Amino acid sequence: MDKIIQLLKKETNVAVLACGISLFSQVMKATPSIYPLIIPIVYDLLTKQKSNWLLIKLIRFSNKLIEKEPRFK
Repeated sequence: MDKIIQLLKKETNVAVLACGISLFSQVMKATPSIYPLIIPIVYDLLTKQKSNWLLIKLIRFSNKLIEKEPRFK
């Protein structure tokens, strides 16, 4: 998982980033405990991306992250 996160941090192709976010969405359904590893990359992508399509995907993914955050319960 760490290797995938490192690769996504370096990636600039929007399609590859979207696939990575989709991958994390599926993995989080099975293993919700990995969400702390994903938060930094989601934040970086939200602040640096200009692709509306990817931003919408990231916001939807962020909603799933918020559901898993114990401080918001």
